[in-house]
Amino acid sequence: MARRRVRYYFGRFNLMAQYERKEIFVAEGLRTPTVVRKRGQNWQFLKVESAVSELGEFLTGYLAKYRPVTEEEVAVPAAQDLGDQVIENLVIAKARFFLHLESGLIAYHPVGSHITRDQFRRNFAEIFEASKADFL
Repeated sequence: MARRRVRYYFGRFNLMAQYERKEIFVAEGLRTPTVVRKRGQNWQFLKVESAVSELGEFLTGYLAKYRPVTEEEVAVPAAQDLGDQVIENLVIAKARFFLHLESGLIAYHPVGSHITRDQFRRNFAEIFEASKADFL
């Protein structure tokens, strides 16, 4: 079975804030339910989990972009008709990331035109800052 290659980009997550333990401060910022709304779409961190390897501790998860409410066309088989159904929180795209806590290095996978490299960097920082509004 052939494996599909996925391209990850690297960056650095620099923090200029006062905190006692960096790993707790960062984990709390990524695990809060903070949502940033832009152009009718929501941006949020989802499924953030800890991972440990020989390189140290990582936080991994998704930067997700989703529509709060959307209407989709659906089939109504019994009536042999078409109809509309309201769907809440329809995910448009999700970009996987891996953040090495000690160094601040982050590897992330943009999603075509849905989450570009620039959008990832800008929205990642904006959501984190919004989650830490009282600290930064």
